[in-house]
Amino acid sequence: KNKYYGTLENKILKDVRFIEDAEFLLTAQDIQDFNPSIPIYVEKFGAYFYVNKIKNFVSGRLTKCDIIRI
Repeated sequence: KNKYYGTLENKILKDVRFIEDAEFLLTAQDIQDFNPSIPIYVEKFGAYFYVNKIKNFVSGRLTKCDIIRI
């Protein structure tokens, strides 16, 4: 494993950025249409992220999400 993937893993893990409790104003439609395999663009950070977790969704209120930069 280290012979073939060690360098690649180190490069990928070095650039990972995990953001906890990023806040988004989500609607019920956003939750219904949510596909975790599709990355989202967050303008504030100027990058694409995968959503790792959506916490305590309430329609019309800010929802905290854990996101991972790709």
